[in-house]
Amino acid sequence: MKKLSLLMVFALAVLFNAKATDIWTGSKYVSWGNGLQIAADQFAAAQPGNLIKVHFTGATDGIEFKVMNAHFDHLAGSREAAWISGDGAFEQFLTPTAVDSLKAYGLEIIGANFTCTKVELLES
Repeated sequence: MKKLSLLMVFALAVLFNAKATDIWTGSKYVSWGNGLQIAADQFAAAQPGNLIKVHFTGATDGIEFKVMNAHFDHLAGSREAAWISGDGAFEQFLTPTAVDSLKAYGLEIIGANFTCTKVELLES
């Protein structure tokens, strides 16, 4: 029981010590052909292990993270598509390769019929 309590205290300490940086705030309707583009300079503080957190409303299908390079690759370490619905947030951990790509090319968030309201970078 004591081990479980200590683990919970540690987990809460980690959660409350996370620093959030707003990358983008607004109201952008996103579809598969109309993504939210975020420039590379917005990811200057990104480090491996950070999270990108995308807040959304009205989701009915999926979301994808694409690197804004000539090949339109998926962000390294991300799933091809994560299925989402309703209102909420989606998080993606950043791998070292993903951080390099974001800093070089930026990011495009695409998906099916949702409104993006905020993108944050969560540092631990």
